[in-house]
Amino acid sequence: MDKTIGALKEELKEIDKLLGTCSLDLLEGQTGRKKKELYEEKVVEMRGKEEDFKILNDNERAAQFETNRKETERLTKQREAVEKEKRVQQKYRKETKKGKRELEGMTEERYKKKFGQARSQRR
Repeated sequence: MDKTIGALKEELKEIDKLLGTCSLDLLEGQTGRKKKELYEEKVVEMRGKEEDFKILNDNERAAQFETNRKETERLTKQREAVEKEKRVQQKYRKETKKGKRELEGMTEERYKKKFGQARSQRR
């Protein structure tokens, strides 16, 4: 299986359209060396789901389509929440030079009391 990422994306796009999923969108944020492997694994997984989907009758297909759509929405919301939390944490750390201390629960006052006094007593 020696397809390019573009060809794998096209294949996933067609399968997603048929099944009502968004596996391509979930993979879109991936970077790095394993990107192609992830796409290949996902294509194989989605092909299996596609074969199972083709076996079902119309009512079962509609139910499966709806289930896929709900699962897709849940996964998308979950991914967006994780990304938002990462952005918030990065912004917080950038804004405060003492972000690490505050993340550990040590406020500025406690830090001054604990470390500032010790420093002044040593002099």
